Amino acid sequence: MDLIEAICNKRSVRSFKTNPVPKNVLENILDICAWTASAGNVQQ
Repeated sequence: MDLIEAICNKRSVRSFKTNPVPKNVLENILDICAWTASAGNVQQ
């Protein structure tokens, strides 16, 4: 799935699984988030 397809097929989630998210998955997500654009180009 590419980004455009993901955006076009997004859906709201009203319930969540109880399975814990592995630590390495969370760390990877946070590493990627550090490279995203910030609101108002605020540099931190």
